[in-house]
Amino acid sequence: MMLTMWTERADEIDQYIDNGGDLVINTREILLFMGQAQVMPVYKLPIKFLNFNVDNGRFAAEKKLKEQQLGFELDNRNPEHEKHFIELLIPDNPKTQRLITDIERNGQLKPGVITHDGFLVDANRRLACMKSLDKKYPNSKYQYLLVHRLPANVPAKEIYKLEVQFQIKQDLKEEYNPINDLLKIREGLEYMSEQELQETLDWTSKKIKDYQNRLDLVDGFLNYIEQPENYTLLINLNEHFVEIQKEINAMKTRGLNAFKIQEAIDVMYRMLEINLDPDFTKSVTQRDHIRYIREAFVNDKIFRRLTNTMFNKENATSQEIFDDVTAAAELSRMQRNNIRPVEQLKKAISSLEQIQDEKEAFNTSDFKNTFMELNELIESIRIQMEE
Repeated sequence: MMLTMWTERADEIDQYIDNGGDLVINTREILLFMGQAQVMPVYKLPIKFLNFNVDNGRFAAEKKLKEQQLGFELDNRNPEHEKHFIELLIPDNPKTQRLITDIERNGQLKPGVITHDGFLVDANRRLACMKSLDKKYPNSKYQYLLVHRLPANVPAKEIYKLEVQFQIKQDLKEEYNPINDLLKIREGLEYMSEQELQETLDWTSKKIKDYQNRLDLVDGFLNYIEQPENYTLLINLNEHFVEIQKEINAMKTRGLNAFKIQEAIDVMYRMLEINLDPDFTKSVTQRDHIRYIREAFVNDKIFRRLTNTMFNKENATSQEIFDDVTAAAELSRMQRNNIRPVEQLKKAISSLEQIQDEKEAFNTSDFKNTFMELNELIESIRIQMEE
C-alpha cells in the first residue's frame, strides 16, 4: 500500500481538476469512508495520472510470483514496469478477455477509488483494461477512468478499510485468489487491533482467528515444500486447507497432544504435496481424502496404512502415496460409518475381481509382495474363524 504522498502527481491531478472542462464529471455517489457514508464526486481522469497498487491483499500473491519470475521488485511509479503490472492483472485467459470485451462494449459502469496522488484503492483491473484498450485504440475514450478521489493524508488504516469493502465484504465480478483474503486479514492486524478489525469486517473473533490459523497452515506448507510466500501455487487449494483445519480442530477436541497434532500436519502436508506434482494426474481431495484423516491418529492400523510408503520408502512416488492415502481414507470411512465386516469383505472381492485381467502387473515385485501380505492376512482370518 502506498503511504508516502507523491506530491508532484497530486499537484498534476489538482491542476487538471481545477481546469475543469468536459472531462470532469459533474456527479456524486455515496462511498462508505471514515466510518460513515459520504457523498463524493466522481472524476473522469486521464489514465496517465493513475498508478497501479497491487501491494494490497487482492493481488499480493500474484505480485510476489511475478517478481520471482522477473528477478526484481516491481515499482508502480516506474513506466518501464507498467507492462508487467498489466500482465499480472489481466493475464491472457477467457475470463480476462470477457472483462475487456465488456468494457469495450459498455464502457466503465462503476467508478474506481484512488488515493489523493493517483494510486488505485479499487479498480486495478479496470485500469489495466483501459490501458490495454488505449494501446489498441489510441486517443479514444479508453484513455480516461472514472474514479472517486480520496483527500490527502488519509491514514493507512482507513485505506485498508476501503480495500476490504471491495475485496472481502462485497461480492466481486471477478474471481480472486482466496489465499489473498487470508493475507488481507494479516495486513489488517498491522494497522489495527483485532477488535477494530472485527468491527471493520463485521466478523466474529473466531472467524478472524480461523483465518489467521489457516494462513499459518498455508505458510507452514510453503516452507515444507521450500517455496516460502509462493502463494500462487495454492490458488486452487484453499478448500483443502479449510478441511485440514477442520481435521486438526477435531483432533484437538479428541485430546491429541501437540506432538500428534504436528505429526498429523506433516502427514497432510506430504499428502497435499502430490497435488503439485506436474507429472501426476490424480489429486488428493478434501472430500474423499483429507476429511477422513483424523481416524488415522487414533487407530494404529489406519495410521500404518496411511504412512506405509511415505514413512518407510525413500523417494516414494506420488502414485504410491496416493494409493496409501486412498486406502487409509477408505478404512476411515468404513470405521466412521460403522460398515459391517461382511460388507467390507464383499468390497474386497469386487476390488480383486477388477484386477484379474491385469496380468502384466502380476510379475512385478510390488504386486508379488502385496499379494503375499494379502495371503498372510487371509490365513490369519481363517485361523481365527476356526478357533
